[in-house]
Amino acid sequence: MKTSAPFFLFCLKTIVPVLILLSFSACKNDSDEPQTNTATFVGTYNGKMVSKGQLAGSSSTVDFEFDPMKVLIKAGSKSNEVQMQVDTDLGAFDYWPATVSGNTLTLSKQTMKDDFGTMTFEGNGTLSGKALTFTLKQVDETGTYTHQITATKQ
Repeated sequence: MKTSAPFFLFCLKTIVPVLILLSFSACKNDSDEPQTNTATFVGTYNGKMVSKGQLAGSSSTVDFEFDPMKVLIKAGSKSNEVQMQVDTDLGAFDYWPATVSGNTLTLSKQTMKDDFGTMTFEGNGTLSGKALTFTLKQVDETGTYTHQITATKQ
């Protein structure tokens, strides 16, 4: 069987362009990475912080609560960054840079030095609607503490 030139031209002019168009329409951004929108995090959150800890060099544990307390979040210098501050009855910490990915907020390890010594903090949390839930871990000369923050955006 011989292939005729008209059949070949038909395929070349109709079927090949259709296949090319179909392949272009299938192109889209299939990124699995969540879209970052730091604006949804920016604001003042009122709530409480429940803390538990282990005193250094001892088997003693401590439990305490700050109610009310505030978390203040403002825009950061990068597109996926915010500045986060925890404010309790004892005072406010400096603003810490935190990373936003989707509805998740991550505070990488931060080290602070003051008159009382050196403290490190790190943590992560989520924002669901106006409800912020954040777990903050603290290590200093007095012990290791876990602070569970639950707060609502005002």
